[in-house]
This record gives sequence, structure tokens and C-alpha cells, in this order.
Amino acid sequence: MNNVIKKINELQYECTIFLSKEKIQKLIQKKINSIQKKNKINGFRTGKVPLQLIKKMYEDEIQYNLINQLVIDQINKITKKEKIEIFDYANLKHKINETNEHLIYFIKFESKPNFKIKLTNRDKIIQIKIKKNNALDKKIINESYLNEEKEIETTINFNSIVTIDYAIYLKNQEKEFYSIQNFSFLFGNNMLDFRIEQKLIGKKKNKKITIDFLFSRIHPEKKLRNQSSKILIFIKKITKIKNTELIFDNNDEKNLFLQLEKKKQYYFIDNKIKNKTFLLINKYIKYQILQNIIQNNPICIPDQLLKQEYKKTYYNLISLYKNKVKNLLSYYSNTLIKLEALRNAHITLLYEEIIKKYKIQNNKQEIQYIHEYVKKLYYQNKRKIEINKNNKILLQYLNKIFLEKKIIATLYNEAIIIEKEMSTKEIISNYLLQQI
Repeated sequence: MNNVIKKINELQYECTIFLSKEKIQKLIQKKINSIQKKNKINGFRTGKVPLQLIKKMYEDEIQYNLINQLVIDQINKITKKEKIEIFDYANLKHKINETNEHLIYFIKFESKPNFKIKLTNRDKIIQIKIKKNNALDKKIINESYLNEEKEIETTINFNSIVTIDYAIYLKNQEKEFYSIQNFSFLFGNNMLDFRIEQKLIGKKKNKKITIDFLFSRIHPEKKLRNQSSKILIFIKKITKIKNTELIFDNNDEKNLFLQLEKKKQYYFIDNKIKNKTFLLINKYIKYQILQNIIQNNPICIPDQLLKQEYKKTYYNLISLYKNKVKNLLSYYSNTLIKLEALRNAHITLLYEEIIKKYKIQNNKQEIQYIHEYVKKLYYQNKRKIEINKNNKILLQYLNKIFLEKKIIATLYNEAIIIEKEMSTKEIISNYLLQQI
């Protein structure tokens, strides 16, 4: 009987495959005969093991592997004829039926999206150019010297340091589920869910706020998932942050800074501000490039890829939650994970196509050199590296980031660049740039 393929939707197909029972039995027998000639079991010489004993030992395994291979061969034959590329062989779904003469397999699978990357010269990228103003830059550096006194602010604004008490009450429950006192955070720095930030901005000290809030169904705290609640917030303190507090990555760096003489402190802050400005400019370029290419290339995403990205994004969220201060109201606890996974899956497919189109590849020697450098850095800091596992992960990570750099550079060269001048202070204090 002839095999049949049926298209279910844009990416999903169902294949009906007929396997002859007679042919299967002949192939099994042939394999058993081959094993008998080579096999040696205690009590029997090579080639003299009884067929019944070989059958008992190997027949089920032979049949399983043989049928799987026959099914894959038939699928490959059909997809090659129909010019379909299977997305993932590991996730083929099947049902089995049979007649007197045939085993019938109903196989469902997803194809890879068939598209050609579109890059248009209409794509415009805003390239931020730093406006030179030596007097203003010096002022920023001077303002960044340590000053432990913080100015009191009357209302909550971006970059205010806010201290609050909050309590969470689940729907129809009088007893509080969770409460915390003296929780301090930098407002507008992704520490709170945006819905809560919207309610807090512009509010004054000693203000009490009640917020109706629906927790995400994937919240790291299982008891809060998909729960309607009331959040009671009391604003205890609002202070204005000093520039220096934005400069240090950690306390070790801050302590190192304090040990430096004044002239070296000046250059330290100058370099940190330049590095931060450079980082924000590059992040903004990458963000624009990715937004343009996603909009120009709508793609139907395979369900399997979406599930993989969802799982990866979810575990990243859990890891982030566990490694940070336990903050039930944080943006990463209530993020729109499906949208993030969909965007990541879209970018993954676009990157694959760009790599093929422009024949982009990494320089193996360069990657190996950086890999060795990072390993030495870890050893110098007396951190342990599991040679087999972590080295492999590190290599994969380095390959990924260097490949992405080359992809972004390629797309940048295809776009129209529009320069926009901004001062260092405007760049660092720009809320939208901080959120990208």
C-alpha cells in the first residue's frame, strides 16, 4: 500500500506509513542469523548458539530498532519528495494500527518554517553620538564622588531610593499571606512589577496605597500562582540617589575605589561612566536591529521550539528569583514569559537563516584563546571548574555570543544610520535606555 501525507496546518503534517509484516519478519530473521554467526555464549562455540536462544535474547530489541528505522526511512523518503524539512526528529508523535498484512503508523511532525530573510535598506537605526561637553562631563564625575548624605525627596521619581512596608492578602482571606518591612529599592530599575510602579510614581512619603493585583500563573512562589490579591503598601522613606551609587557593580569594587588616591578615583569614575554609556548605546542599537528584523520577517513558530524556549525562559526566571533578594513583587516574578519565549524563538530562527545567507562563522582560534583566558581567570580567583562539563558550557556560550556579535554587525551594515547627539548625562539618566 502507498504511504500518504496530509497537511494539517502551515507547519504540521500527518503521515500514514504502511509496513509489510512479511518484510519485517524476513529482516528480523536475517538479523538474527547474522548475530548467530558472530555470537559466543558460555557453553556454545561461536556460530553454534541455537536460533531459539538468540531469538529469546535479541528479538524484541531487533524488532523495535528495525521498525523505528523503517518508519524513519519512509518519512525521509516522503519528506524529500515533498521538499519538507522536519524540525525535530526527537519529537515525532505516532499511533499504531494493524491489519493482517501491515503495521500502520500515523506519524505527526512539524516542519521547519520555509522563509527567506528580508533585509530592507529602509530600516533606520538611531546611532547615539556622545555630545562633547568637557565642563558637563567633569561636573558629572565630581558629583559622583562619595557622599554618604542623601537628599530627601518629596515624591517618588525615577532613580529615587524608596523604602516601603508591604503586605499581601489573598482573595477572601483576612490573614496576610506575606509581609515585609523596610524593603528598599531603586525606583524604575526593574525591581517591581510595572503595574505596581505605575501606582507608586508621584506618590509622597507616609502614603498608604492599596493595589488589586493578579499574580502570574508561573510565579516562582507556587502558592501565589494565578492568585487574585490585595497588596497594601506604606511608603516610609524617599531619598535621592547620588551618582556614585550607580557606578559600583558590587561592594568589592566600592572598597577598592575607597583605597585609591583622589586622582586615581577621578579616572576610575571617568572610565566607569564611559563604559556604562558605551554599553547603553550598543544595547540600544541591538534592540533596534532586532525589532526591525522581527517586524520585517513574520514567521510561523514551530510548537516544539516555542516549548523549548518557554522551558528555558522559565528556568532562567526561577534561577533569577532564587539568586536575588526574595521579592514577591519583582518584575521577573510576574513577567510575560510566553511573549518573551515567542520573541526568543523568532530570533533563533532568524539568526539561523542569517548565518546561512551570509555564511557567518566564528574564528575557532579566537574562541579558543578567549576560552583559555577565561579559564585562567577562574583559576586565579580559586573558583572550581569541572573540566568536562563547565568547559563545554563555556565554549558553547562563547561561540553563541561571538556569533551573535557578527550577526548584529552584518545587520547594522545593511541599515540606514541616523546619528542623534546626546550628552553623557542624558544617556545615563534616560529611563527607556535603562529598561532595554
